[in-house]
Amino acid sequence: MEIWTPPLTIKEARGEMLKWLPMTARSGKELDDFLRAVEADWLHYDVVNGYTDVVRFADGWFDGDGVKKTLLLMKSWQWQAPLRLCFKLDTSGMKSRKPTELYDGPIPPPLGYEKADMKAPKDWEADDKFIPVTTEPRPAQGTLPPKYQAMNDKAQAEAAQKSSPAIQPPPKKEPEAKAVTTSEEPTSSTPRLVWAVLIVAAISLLWLLLKNRK
Repeated sequence: MEIWTPPLTIKEARGEMLKWLPMTARSGKELDDFLRAVEADWLHYDVVNGYTDVVRFADGWFDGDGVKKTLLLMKSWQWQAPLRLCFKLDTSGMKSRKPTELYDGPIPPPLGYEKADMKAPKDWEADDKFIPVTTEPRPAQGTLPPKYQAMNDKAQAEAAQKSSPAIQPPPKKEPEAKAVTTSEEPTSSTPRLVWAVLIVAAISLLWLLLKNRK
């Protein structure tokens, strides 16, 4: 038989576990260390060295009749109230247990738990229909803690940007630089040569005239 509480906040989980702690071999310090780990990272607190340890805070014991009792805190998968307290009762080892019987009606509770309601909930009602243990205010279900909400918003924004990219104007084409080809023809040296010949001839003629006068 298993008895589960509704999802509990950190404060509620501590208060409920303290009621049972004297029956177990666990200490208040161990409980506080566990709750601090849950509060620091409610989603991954049960991952140790890469492996998932579902039961991080639990203890079990036997009573005089061989009934095994187990008490544990487990993940509720709700960050607003991340834990649930579970009490398990195993009567398979009871010394006074009667042989297995088939019941036509509801199964009677075990010895010592006569007031326990053994009737299954109608249609196996979902956990979210449980009544909270306290009236401690908590965020609405379906919301995310601030750190994960920021990560979610960023991922959604990036996905939206990739799926519908903004229309960008086509890049402006710069005019192609036309190669300027200058075909400079080499300056002919013929006129200079003619002028040089004429000057030399004139000087020679002038020299001959002066020489004849003498």
